[in-house]
Amino acid sequence: MDRDYNEVRYLWIVPILMLLILGACNSINPVGKAETLEQRAYAVYGMYVVFAEKAADLAENEALSNSVRLGLVNAEERASPVVASLLNAAEEMQTLNNSTTRTSLESWIDRALPLINDLVRSVKGAQE
Repeated sequence: MDRDYNEVRYLWIVPILMLLILGACNSINPVGKAETLEQRAYAVYGMYVVFAEKAADLAENEALSNSVRLGLVNAEERASPVVASLLNAAEEMQTLNNSTTRTSLESWIDRALPLINDLVRSVKGAQE
């Protein structure tokens, strides 16, 4: 198989698995369970995908106040570009796998986690 196809296929498997895991048990912390830097990066990405989807669904719920809906949209918009850069860094890490790419990926994970945690809080707050 073509290498690019395998990489793209893998990127879509992770969020699906994360959705199943998070749906089965909200107490599991996939980022904390990751054993490698790459696993941690894709766990962070998976968390983002799951909660961005939940935020999008909730933002369309007209029963929620406009401020709650706007908060969901803003939380997702703040996280989105950082997560995109994290994903680019993960792809670069797969290609080059050197200390510079590892440091870059670690940095993007550190930047993304607080934004994703904010997104998670926004989603959970909207669901209450």
